Amino acid sequence: MANSENKPEPTKSSFDAVLDLLTGRIGKITALLGAVAALLVMVFDTGKKTIDKITASMTQAPCLVVTQSSIPAKVKYSEWDGTKFKLKGHNSCSSEPGLYVTFLRRSASETRFIVGIPHDDLPQCKGLTPIHEQACWGRKKPVIIGKGDWDWDVLLPPLTRLTNPRGTEKVLITWEVRDMDNPTKPPIFVDSATIEIQNDG
Repeated sequence: MANSENKPEPTKSSFDAVLDLLTGRIGKITALLGAVAALLVMVFDTGKKTIDKITASMTQAPCLVVTQSSIPAKVKYSEWDGTKFKLKGHNSCSSEPGLYVTFLRRSASETRFIVGIPHDDLPQCKGLTPIHEQACWGRKKPVIIGKGDWDWDVLLPPLTRLTNPRGTEKVLITWEVRDMDNPTKPPIFVDSATIEIQNDG
């Protein structure tokens, strides 16, 4: 009896060899496609989170806001320099913010008066319209210590009478409230009002 251990291994047919080769390559391709798909999912997820953060930061309400400004409708010319108007707002910032208020220097519709600036004696306060230099304007820091509602009584800007006015005149006043810590950013509040000036000599 012949020893079965000495029998040669049966050789694979060409078809079987090709099949094994294709199966191995298909497995590798499948694994590669799975890895690429997982990578794309990870990139997409990371990108979406980044976009969501950017969008949230752009749409997030500022922590320091002005909620109200009330300016008098009528002012006697002799009392103008001592007249104030009130700003109200809310602070949820962790820091103690500071504000300053700039005014449009000249009324667009009135030539009998010029709206000036409180500190026009400073060199940096000349020739700019409007002026955003903090040193030129009334400012307050902090407007509030801690978080919560705040208010600030702001003096009206200097007013110069150019010509002999009538008994009553109207002047358009436009102002911007700016953050002292971010003076180059857009104002946090802009408003305007028409004030009737009563010329009392």
